[in-house]
Amino acid sequence: MIGLSLWHELGLKHAMTSDVAMDFLGALSVKDYVDRRVRWIRVRKRMTPIVATILEPFTESILCGLCGTWAIARLFGATRSALFLVHMAAWLFVDLGVKKALETDVKGIGPPSGGPMFIVAWLLREVMALPIFVYGVTSSDVVWRGRRYTIMASGEHAKGEFAECRRSETRRRLAGSCLERAVDPGYALHLRARMGS
Repeated sequence: MIGLSLWHELGLKHAMTSDVAMDFLGALSVKDYVDRRVRWIRVRKRMTPIVATILEPFTESILCGLCGTWAIARLFGATRSALFLVHMAAWLFVDLGVKKALETDVKGIGPPSGGPMFIVAWLLREVMALPIFVYGVTSSDVVWRGRRYTIMASGEHAKGEFAECRRSETRRRLAGSCLERAVDPGYALHLRARMGS
């Protein structure tokens, strides 16, 4: 969404191609990974219906496994710990299959193929998914490429200074000077019209 807004502000256009583009992010630190996930959660929560945002954590392996394990144990009297372990193992094998199907090594640059390292990273990602989600939905401020943006209810964004002004001024004053300093005049008029002033 941020990228689309920037393209719109610059008056640029894009087109689709049949060429394959390598989308390998390279080695990410845990902090970079968490920042990226939080950024996308904050953007998605403003772009999708609230129901989709609320249900998103249930698509993660641990919460999904806990719910499924509880339901199956309740219906059939099965052992919860054994069911949960089978669920997690099945989820891991599906993810390993997806990884293998998508693996590519263009010009010697590609994701590491080591099995044990993938399993450790996978486990860390699954354990961190819910805490990252909870942290992500607590704000609408996004830091991207060193700049702070606030994602508004419409899915649009406002740059740097607007995010800080938003916290400190009333809605009426926000539509005036603070907003005009933060974004270009055409965008400021669009936002002022949306705020009803």
